[in-house]
Amino acid sequence: MRASKTALISSTFSGMFLWGILASIAPLSQSWPFAANATGPYVVLLVLTGPILALLGNFSMGFVSDFIGRKRVFIMTMAIYIIGIVIISFSYSILSLLVGIALSEFGIAGEEIPTIALLAEDTPRRKMSSLITNGMNFSNIGGAFIAGLLILVSVSNASILVQRLAIFIPSLFLIGIIVYARMSMPESYRWLDSRGRKKEAENEAETLGLETDFHGEMPSRKVSPAISFLVLGFLGLSQYLTFGLMAYIIPYYEFTGVIVSYLVFFGLLGASIAGPIAARLISRGRKNYSMFAYLGGFITVLIILLAVNDLKNLFVFIPLLFINMAFSEFAWASRTTLEPELFTTKNRGKAIGLVRVIPMVAYPLTIYLFANFTLYQQILTNVALWGIGLIGAAIWFLAGVETKNLDLDYQLKKA
Repeated sequence: MRASKTALISSTFSGMFLWGILASIAPLSQSWPFAANATGPYVVLLVLTGPILALLGNFSMGFVSDFIGRKRVFIMTMAIYIIGIVIISFSYSILSLLVGIALSEFGIAGEEIPTIALLAEDTPRRKMSSLITNGMNFSNIGGAFIAGLLILVSVSNASILVQRLAIFIPSLFLIGIIVYARMSMPESYRWLDSRGRKKEAENEAETLGLETDFHGEMPSRKVSPAISFLVLGFLGLSQYLTFGLMAYIIPYYEFTGVIVSYLVFFGLLGASIAGPIAARLISRGRKNYSMFAYLGGFITVLIILLAVNDLKNLFVFIPLLFINMAFSEFAWASRTTLEPELFTTKNRGKAIGLVRVIPMVAYPLTIYLFANFTLYQQILTNVALWGIGLIGAAIWFLAGVETKNLDLDYQLKKA
């Protein structure tokens, strides 16, 4: 494998693994004495801060990446989340922990859209969906890893310093890989071409072993931008909210102590195991796959609702959560593959950022509302959200085009 391809893959996988660690810190911090004793607004702030700053990072860096390039964004984001990780690792108060979470979430979430865009633009079409799905799945693996690690240090009655080191040392190792990989990581040759920098685009493509002819299949018809935004909005609102609510928020609100870590671990383990399966399935086509993913998620969360009175029994809740989170990963693969495929290279970052505004604004609002919901109401909300996603998948199945193997900028060409 060429060094530039290796760097691109290493940067993606290690960056997403790190995001999984950082996204899990707030709910997992219940095992830390100063966080476990939090009262009033601090309880909600612990789980609200990350999503709010993730929204700001995701949205702003998506726009910035269209103007300065995918690769340059990573310099800013790395600096921000490195500071945040250091603060988290040595926090002994709620306020300092919140500052660390805010900085780290803004920085690491700011990398997602440029990462997806770069993978889509620097990868052969036949491999794109698989690579994006497997790459994004490393955030699930990272979350499961840190939850499992904190379970071990909690049950062994390790000191709070050891728990901090359990976060800091893996993060430091990952940052080392990220920095090294990004020193030789290529810029998007499609982005360079869209900016009129033809010679640079050809050079980057050559380092990747790719051709710059941009050939690909063409659709028999085009789909209006309005339908694309509507479908992606429905898919994103459904998957983004249900993933976070089931994996992090319901465990955080309904359980205490190390049990939260167990639920996060098994939920993200289900998603992690589903990732490679999703990568293989979505490569066969997007329309049928999206229907399968969202229908499966809707059915499994409906089963959870029917068993709501028994969910305090972990032998009931954990298997159901495991299966539902597997379908959440299937749905995640659907939306993160369609997002870069439905927008042009010149506007890909800002368009993905815009389509994500509604779900990323709705998520912290829902977290706030969930603080006063019963468990039944929380699960019922998830059923409704999966229903929205299923509607979006059905609209795309009926009115969309099959984007498998299509030229990535087919929207600019005549159908």
